[in-house]
Amino acid sequence: MNNTWKLAISYMKKQKGKTISLLSCIVLAVMLTFSMIVIRDSGYDSQVKEAKDVHSDYHVEFSGIDNEKVQYFINEKNISKLNMSKQLCEIVDKKSGVRLDLNSFDKDFISSFGYKIEGREPIKDGEIVIEKEAASQMGVNVKKSLTTI
Repeated sequence: MNNTWKLAISYMKKQKGKTISLLSCIVLAVMLTFSMIVIRDSGYDSQVKEAKDVHSDYHVEFSGIDNEKVQYFINEKNISKLNMSKQLCEIVDKKSGVRLDLNSFDKDFISSFGYKIEGREPIKDGEIVIEKEAASQMGVNVKKSLTTI
């Protein structure tokens, strides 16, 4: 083992140019790897900061959690507002490719996204609220009787 180290050191002394370039490549590879991780993490942080700057908050969606976890989030002091909506299904218009998530109606849930409701709120099952832009892209005629956001 000792002879191997002596042989390696003597090689590095004789081949200084190759040794320096090899060590430089190793250092650069390590720096590049760590910088990519830092860039990715700072990108995530800046997205969260931008969401907070634009909306003064940010939204997190959970699905398939039990009542115990819901109670935990309700009692959590760092959560300022909690809205619940049941996701019913996902709709995709075949012609335009517009994708909509069909959720149960909750006024606070809709207003938390910054939408303004035009028209009356749904009262009965089967009544829906739809975004104006999504309706126009799907070719749905928005009338006075249709509630839009």
